[in-house]
Amino acid sequence: MPSSADGADNVRTPAGHAGGHLRRLVLIVGSGRSGTSTLTGVLKRLGMYVPQPEVPADRSNPRGFGEPQWVVDFHSRLLKRAGVRTADAAPDAHRHTAMLAANHEVRDRLSTWLSAQFEISSDVLVKDPRLLWFLDVWRESASDLGADVSSITMLRSPTEVVRSKATNYHRFSPSVMVSGWINTMLLAERLTRGSRRSFLRYADILADWRSPVFGMARLLDITPVLHADEELRRRVDEYIDPGLRRSGVEWDGLPVSRELLQLADDVWAELSASAEEIDAPGVTARLDALFARHQMTHRNLMASTLYLRMADRIPRQVVAAVPERVQARLSQVMRPLLDERAQHG
Repeated sequence: MPSSADGADNVRTPAGHAGGHLRRLVLIVGSGRSGTSTLTGVLKRLGMYVPQPEVPADRSNPRGFGEPQWVVDFHSRLLKRAGVRTADAAPDAHRHTAMLAANHEVRDRLSTWLSAQFEISSDVLVKDPRLLWFLDVWRESASDLGADVSSITMLRSPTEVVRSKATNYHRFSPSVMVSGWINTMLLAERLTRGSRRSFLRYADILADWRSPVFGMARLLDITPVLHADEELRRRVDEYIDPGLRRSGVEWDGLPVSRELLQLADDVWAELSASAEEIDAPGVTARLDALFARHQMTHRNLMASTLYLRMADRIPRQVVAAVPERVQARLSQVMRPLLDERAQHG
C-alpha cells in the first residue's frame, strides 16, 4: 500500500461501493503559486487521500507540492502534444487540450489509473496546475467509476502569484506571467460553471483555516473533512504557517503595461469579492465581460510582441508611413516589452 511522504498524514478508508462508501474525487484547479499546495496539505491531514508517489519537494516548495507524480507526467505529455503551457495566456488554448481529452485512449488511461486509486481510498484528492486543461476527461472518467466530483479554486492576489513565479521560475517574462494568471483564473471559473465547486481565498486559509475549510467541506459535502477529529485538526494547526505569505503585494517596478495590470487587478477584485457567491448571475456576467477584455488585451500583447521581434528589420520609411495614432498606440503597448527586453537582454 502506498505511503505518505510525511508518514501518517494520509488517512485512507476502504474503497468503493463494496463497502458502501461513496466514491469522492476532489480536484484543485487554477493557477499555481496560489496556495494550492497549502490547501492540499490541509485536506490531506484531515483525511483525504493524495495518490502516491508525490512530486518531491524542492527549493521552490520545500514543504512539498502535494501533486501525484503520475498525474503530473500524464498532463505534461498531453500539454506537450497540444502545444499548450501550464499557465498558457492564450484565451483559446483550451480548445487544443479539449481535442486531446476527447481521445478514447487518453480517457481509458486516466480511468484505469483512477480506478486503482479508488481501490486504496474512496476519498481521492488531486492537485496539479495542469489539471485545468483536462477537466472534462477527469469528470467523465470519474462519472464512469461512479464517483462524485467537485472542484476547489484558490484565490491569491496576482501580485503575490506573479512575484512568487518570478522568484522561482525564470523562463517567462512578467507580461506572459500576468496574462497567464488572468487566463487560467478566468478559465478555472468558466470551466467549472454548473458543477459543484468552491472558491477559497488564500489569505483566509492563513488567517483562520477552520472557518473557510469547513465551510467549503459543508458546501461540497466532503465527509472525511467534516468528520476529522481534534487530533487531525491539531495537525493542521501545526502545519499552517501564516508566514507563507512572503511575496510582494504591489506591482511596483514590474515592466508590464498598465492595461494588463489593470485587467489583472479587476479580475482579482471580482473573484475575491464574489468568492462566496460565484454562481450569482451578476457575477457570471461581469466575469464574462472580463474574459472579453482579456481576449482583446491578449491580441494586443501578441501583436506588440510580433512587432517587437520584427522591429529591427522594418525599414524606416515603412514605419513612417504608419499613421501617428497607430504609432502612438504601439508605443504605449510596447513600452513595457521594450523595458523587459532591456532588463533581461
